[in-house]
Amino acid sequence: GREHPKVTRFAASDPFRARLGSLINRYFAIQTALAADDIEGALGAVPAFEDGLKSFDTNGLAEGARAAWEAVEAKMGDAARGLKSVEDIGAARRHFHPLSLGIIAAASSFQPTGLNSVFEVYCPMAFDFEGAPWIQEGREINNPYFGAEMLRCGHVERDLLTVTGSSHGE
Repeated sequence: GREHPKVTRFAASDPFRARLGSLINRYFAIQTALAADDIEGALGAVPAFEDGLKSFDTNGLAEGARAAWEAVEAKMGDAARGLKSVEDIGAARRHFHPLSLGIIAAASSFQPTGLNSVFEVYCPMAFDFEGAPWIQEGREINNPYFGAEMLRCGHVERDLLTVTGSSHGE
């Protein structure tokens, strides 16, 4: 498969990890709307995502973890701001790409809780065959970069909850 950047895992408090789970659910609302070609739904879900992003308390994080979080938070914040200002779904999908890269990095590094499943999916055809990843709940491909045009294009690359070693309350 694709080469994945080496991920550093960071310890984070239970409240921090639960907030990340909540943020991922807010991301899923944007992802499923884009997969449904629903631009209004996608844009409508962005403010809740931004609110979620503002709710993190980084006081408990070690220095390296805080720096990593702040970098990924800035990336997601920029993408969300861009996403809010778009005119069409093509532009929305372009901003969704860095949002996805940020959320994948966050999920890989900080072990979110409160989620049933988080699958990282990759579509090699997105953006004129540059390819792009996203995360989704469930294994059935719901492609946010193409919607109905090629809804099932892509493949599950990994189960992020397994990769990050967070378990289902075991």
